[in-house]
Amino acid sequence: MHIRPDVPDSLKNGHNGGNAYEKMTAFAMALALVCTNVPANLHVQTGTETVYAAQETAINSEQDLIAMQNNPKGKYYLAKDITITKKLNMFPDYQDDNGDYRVDSFMGTLDGKGHKIKNYAGIGLFDNAKNATFKNIIMTNVTIEGTQSAAALVYSAKKCTFTNITVSGSTKTAGAGIVFIDENCNFTDCTSKVDANIKAEEKEIWISFAGISQGSSGSTFKNCKNKGNLKVTSESVDDLSFKLCGITTYAKSMENCSNSGNITIENTEKNDPEYGPALTACGVVEKCRQKITGCSNTGNISVTNKGGKKSTTGATIAGVFSSSGKAASRCYNTGNISYKGACTDYSLDKAIRVEGVGTGYGTSECYNTGKITVKLTSGTACVGGVSYAGTKLKNCYNTGAVSLTGNGLVGGIAAEFYSGYSNYNTGKISGKGKTLYKGEIAGNAGYSYLDGVTVYDNYYTGSGKKSGSESTSWKPYQSKAKKVSSITFGNCSKLSSKYWTYSNKHKRLILKNNKEA
Repeated sequence: MHIRPDVPDSLKNGHNGGNAYEKMTAFAMALALVCTNVPANLHVQTGTETVYAAQETAINSEQDLIAMQNNPKGKYYLAKDITITKKLNMFPDYQDDNGDYRVDSFMGTLDGKGHKIKNYAGIGLFDNAKNATFKNIIMTNVTIEGTQSAAALVYSAKKCTFTNITVSGSTKTAGAGIVFIDENCNFTDCTSKVDANIKAEEKEIWISFAGISQGSSGSTFKNCKNKGNLKVTSESVDDLSFKLCGITTYAKSMENCSNSGNITIENTEKNDPEYGPALTACGVVEKCRQKITGCSNTGNISVTNKGGKKSTTGATIAGVFSSSGKAASRCYNTGNISYKGACTDYSLDKAIRVEGVGTGYGTSECYNTGKITVKLTSGTACVGGVSYAGTKLKNCYNTGAVSLTGNGLVGGIAAEFYSGYSNYNTGKISGKGKTLYKGEIAGNAGYSYLDGVTVYDNYYTGSGKKSGSESTSWKPYQSKAKKVSSITFGNCSKLSSKYWTYSNKHKRLILKNNKEA
């Protein structure tokens, strides 16, 4: 990992204490001062300046910021904008006098009060934080830099709360915009405007970057945004893993998060590595353990993998999310999505997966309007306008053109459609390949169960077949979809007014609770 500076000797040795009388006298004087000048509501307005009580410590300079290390559990606030001139990495790992490694985490509160921290450069202003609260902080002109991975505000955070944090700047280092490593943290109203332009070197075989944080199975994200452009390029790395996500790679839950930055992976390696690359690009999040609600992507996502014809290549590309352990609802993608290059495994379970929105265990009230284009030089792909694999997929639609050049499955709603109903597709579905299954609704559809058809009451306007193939040859149990001239209540009787409304602008039905702009 990274090399962190030792804690200064002054911080290792603790504070000099006085006798009991001195302490009592100091306490009485402080109490009198507080009672005289500050009422019980903790602050008073004097003219145009707000004076905060002694319970909070004002930060007026870079030196005041550094001095926070003397009291890790203190409550602090920015009284003015702070310009950083030093290579700061507060609360770092260090070696004690016995040579043992120690961690003194920040465990207090830092309230930015809307003031700015300017010109920070490094692996993280705070190296370690635990049970801490960060709020109302603006970091501008940030340069995130490190030997391997880094972030702007905190390198490693455990059980912390981040509220109303905005970071803008740039990086050429893997990591994240605000927090690199997080464990069971809560992110609310956080925004990253960090542009990442990362070039892989020979020694780097794993590169991951996320706008807000790398995430964990216990972290939650609400009302978070990424506005920075994220890009990774490689020319000479053989066996590699590249991962870019607008908000985070892994989360417990996601609510009302969005990405507007462009996401780009370019691997121009021409050789045939032993294992080959693993490439992941997701607009919002790769994996969400529980539910994901109200999330969106408007940025373009592009993955290019030149590769060799004998290498094993895997790629996961999703407009919003790759997978959700529980229900996903009211999400949408309007950005264009593309993949170009090799995938040498011809089995569907190891195929390149490309989807407009994402695959959840239950997906509802979601839509895609972005163009999806996949051009394979070898291998197999599964491409879906809404989902890679549709399970309990209902009240969703696609209007974007979806195309696959090469072998695999391509469908307007899903590549593989297992169960669902009340969806429609108006996007043009096209494909060319020796072994290609394409359908207006699904590349492959349906499972056979004794209780009846599991894919039904879907609609499409195109001239192609409803599905490229069916999972059963028994016609009564095959998927059901209807070709219509337009998507209206009159033509699509199974689309309930509970979820759908007619749009005069779009001349078709749109979702009530996830209205298309």
